[in-house]
Amino acid sequence: MKHGGGSFLAWGCKSATELDRLGKGEGCTATGKHFNLGESTVRAIKKNEAAIRKSVISGSKFSFRFTSYTRDVLLERTERAIAIWIEEQVQRRIPVSGYLIQENALQFYKSMKQSEPSTSTSPAGKEFSASKGWLTGFLKRNALHNIKITGASATADEGAAKIFPEELAKFIEDGDYSADQVFNAD
Repeated sequence: MKHGGGSFLAWGCKSATELDRLGKGEGCTATGKHFNLGESTVRAIKKNEAAIRKSVISGSKFSFRFTSYTRDVLLERTERAIAIWIEEQVQRRIPVSGYLIQENALQFYKSMKQSEPSTSTSPAGKEFSASKGWLTGFLKRNALHNIKITGASATADEGAAKIFPEELAKFIEDGDYSADQVFNAD
């Protein structure tokens, strides 16, 4: 198996097996041929032997496939509040855009941060900014695939949108414009 070919679990366990063969005195070239790896790859594995063995010993099948990290408790609460807010807006049939979600997330986060005393669990140097990256992740985590990240269309005036085609046609006719002169400038 080549380096990019399998799961991380197979790569980690195979690296330990390669290290065992190298420990018994087999050369890098022979070990590489046996596992269908380049000699330089085997040398890199040998160089990182301690880290590889530690990783293989401490890891389980599950931990090899997924990584986990702790998130700010305040951010978790903010996201729960935003999810509830979105649900309420949908029930009221009020359109929700990515921009509105970001703005409300910032407001919720700031108000929760002010009402809660500082603890050691919240990261000191990081400040929540409700970026587009956060919004994309939030939408994925909550399976909200119907919300547009660019929010202008969600807040559009429906009445104006209905009469616009007629007004546009009249404007084109009155101005004596050709089809080549009309284009979307959105």
